[in-house]
Amino acid sequence: MFHTFSAYGRGAEEILGTYMLLDLTAKRRNETGPNFNLTDWVRHHDRYEAKGHVDSTGRYQPSENCCHSGEK
Repeated sequence: MFHTFSAYGRGAEEILGTYMLLDLTAKRRNETGPNFNLTDWVRHHDRYEAKGHVDSTGRYQPSENCCHSGEK
C-alpha cells in the first residue's frame, strides 16, 4: 500500500460536506476574526474556564464574579 495523497489544513475542504454547506449560508463561515480562518469560529470544549458561558455570537464570556484582575 502506498501513501498517495495528503491534505493538511484547508487542503481537503472540497470533500467535506459541512464546509460546503456553510459556504451556502448567508454569513458563510463567518471568518471575520483576527486570523480570518477556521480558528476564529472553532470552539474547543476543553479550553474554557470552569465558569462562564458562550453567548449567542459564539464568544466565550467569563463569569460575572471572576476572581482575577485580568492580569496574566
